[in-house]
Amino acid sequence: MEQNAFSWIAANHIREYLAFCTNDTMRSQAERYKGQVAINLVQLEIQKNNFKSANAIAIKNLDHVKNFSKGYVAEAYSTLAYTQFLLKDYKNSVSTSKQSVNEHIKIGNYDGVKASREMLIGNYMKLGLKEEASKEAQLILDKSFKLES
Repeated sequence: MEQNAFSWIAANHIREYLAFCTNDTMRSQAERYKGQVAINLVQLEIQKNNFKSANAIAIKNLDHVKNFSKGYVAEAYSTLAYTQFLLKDYKNSVSTSKQSVNEHIKIGNYDGVKASREMLIGNYMKLGLKEEASKEAQLILDKSFKLES
């Protein structure tokens, strides 16, 4: 099934579900589903080497989860950082990865912190910033929850 067809079907089902929702909890859950579908679409686009499309979806998803599913903001930042890395947009990926680290810290997700720091290391290495990469590696070894600035 093509991305557009799947996106339309998923979005349509979620819209129908939203109309059925009788309380804020149910509506919030439906909005989270949209974010999950978007991240799955990003993954599919990456597998097809459609990095620009993956990035566009990731940007829209980040905006969506900031408004409707705050618990998914960390994952949305991580996903966006990865698409930026694949596009060789290392400077923006550094900034997004730092935001991802901070969001994962807010929710106490050490695995997410570690993965985001690993993304920072990859970006720093691509940018020739070995000292910065080394600092991030040490933070991983220390299992640090130090916020990024």
